[in-house]
Amino acid sequence: MMLSMKARMTLSLEQATADYITKQAAAAGGNVSAWVERHFREQALRESVASYVEWDAANPGYAEAAAEETEAAARESGLA
Repeated sequence: MMLSMKARMTLSLEQATADYITKQAAAAGGNVSAWVERHFREQALRESVASYVEWDAANPGYAEAAAEETEAAARESGLA
């Protein structure tokens, strides 16, 4: 895993939201910062996968065509 710089943020939240985050972090056995980071990193990954799935659906046959091009290039270069 690549190490990255940490950024410090100050948030203003409704008390109920802050209580929820604190409760979730405690249940996960970590601190609030770690829970928030993991939660939103997972959310970003879900959004990225959903975006790819949407793109893939809008571009049918792309993966197959790319695989065929790769195989053809390998044959032409004598690697296959």
